[in-house]
Amino acid sequence: MNTSFWQLGILILGAMAAALAILGVRHLLRGKGLKAVCQISAAAVLAALSLALALVTINLASYARLTFERPLVQLTIHAVAGVDKSYIVSVQALEDGIPAINCELSGDEWILSARVQKWQPWLNLLGVDTTYSLDQLANKYATAADANQKAITACDLGNARSGDDWGLPKSWVAWAGSHLRIEQRRFGSATYMPLADDAVYVVLMTQSGLNAEPLNAAARRANDNMSRM
Repeated sequence: MNTSFWQLGILILGAMAAALAILGVRHLLRGKGLKAVCQISAAAVLAALSLALALVTINLASYARLTFERPLVQLTIHAVAGVDKSYIVSVQALEDGIPAINCELSGDEWILSARVQKWQPWLNLLGVDTTYSLDQLANKYATAADANQKAITACDLGNARSGDDWGLPKSWVAWAGSHLRIEQRRFGSATYMPLADDAVYVVLMTQSGLNAEPLNAAARRANDNMSRM
């Protein structure tokens, strides 16, 4: 969120309040009581407005940080000609520059999983985002009955990760995690969407785990059809 406009408003109101307060004190020292009271009262009102605007800005910035999400992976799907429910999924990591890999999946849906490290909310507010290590891309069927007796097809994504050491020795980070309680929890997270020819999806990392959204018309149609099932 761009808070420059709000910050400018806070500075202007604060500067006006300070200027009026100084003038009020000067008039008070010169014995101009009425004028001093008016200026000091106006300064108090402007200071209160500046404080209120600052609180609103802090709340908006906090909400933006706690709901922040970033794109991790783009998935591009193409059906294998002549083979029912068989697809080639191109997986492109967007954060660390790892080359795209192609994964052959069968089934109705893809599911992508990761190992996630969630930090305390106060660290999120300071700009530290949830870290992760991508795990696998695998197939999924629309129902458990469909999945019975069907093969599992999957690809390892273990090379795509975001570091959680912040450029510090791992022993320091481990000490901070155990003594300062900067880590909230570690957990597995996964998201899934339909397999469909020519569909393109993006997988996002939120502060609470993985999410995904369709990027083109083919993906949106497939997702709409899945939602109606």
